[in-house]
Order: sequence, then structure tokens, then C-alpha cells
Amino acid sequence: MVTLGVFFGLLLCVIAAIVWKVGRRGSGPTENIEGLRIEQERRSAADSARHSFNAIAQHDTLPTRGDSYRDKR
Repeated sequence: MVTLGVFFGLLLCVIAAIVWKVGRRGSGPTENIEGLRIEQERRSAADSARHSFNAIAQHDTLPTRGDSYRDKR
């Protein structure tokens, strides 16, 4: 029983240390110009991907006569 208590105590200490480390890291804004340009480029790439790969853009075309599902009839 003592072994389980020690095990769970150490496990909680490790979890608390990880939470503390991740919480300290922070995700503040970038201060230099290169970082700002990278952030802007990534944001615009994500925005264009979001518009290019949505359901309407992918499924807005009619099937052609050569589609494989038509051959199975």
C-alpha cells in the first residue's frame, strides 16, 4: 500500500512539474520582424487552405461520365 502511495505521489509530482513547465513557457507575441513575417505568412497560408479545402470547394462539381462508380451498375 505504501508503494502505491509513493508511486502515485511521484506521478502527481511529475504531472505538476510538466504543467508548471508548460505554463511558464507562454506564447507571447513575436517581437522581431522576421518572426512577424513568418507569422503573417503562416496565417495567410492557413486562411487560403481553409478556403480551398472546405466541403463546398471539394464537392461543388458534378461527377463526370468516366467516374468509377458509374461502371459498377
